[in-house]
Amino acid sequence: MDWLVPSGRYHATLADVVPYHKKPGQFRLIFKIPRQGALDQDRKAAKIYDPDAPHWLERDLRAWLTEDQLSQYFPDGEAGQAELKALIGARAVLVITNEDRGQTNPLVCISEILPCKRQFLEGTATEPAGRKFRFSFAAAA
Repeated sequence: MDWLVPSGRYHATLADVVPYHKKPGQFRLIFKIPRQGALDQDRKAAKIYDPDAPHWLERDLRAWLTEDQLSQYFPDGEAGQAELKALIGARAVLVITNEDRGQTNPLVCISEILPCKRQFLEGTATEPAGRKFRFSFAAAA
């Protein structure tokens, strides 16, 4: 499976939640993007979260999941690696952008993680904000 994904919106499935080696407490959500549209093979995309900036995890979870799902998966508002593993297999629409930082291949960025609905794949809908949760970066047990 290749990590190089062109810019666009894609159906994807959360495949894993793993620690990221560059800094203690960091972790990655790894998504599998099945063959679709211009993609000739399955691809992977990942997003790294840092404990020093928990608002990015909160923003992505609130955009991706419904209020009921947030309450179900994170009843205490805690969203560490162990809790996030419960989302493995969950579907989403990923908004992928490519950034040219002088490398041979562009940096593939997941700019948004949205609900797996047609209007999000087409880019014709937005969701209103809901209640706030407090997210932690507790290490996986």
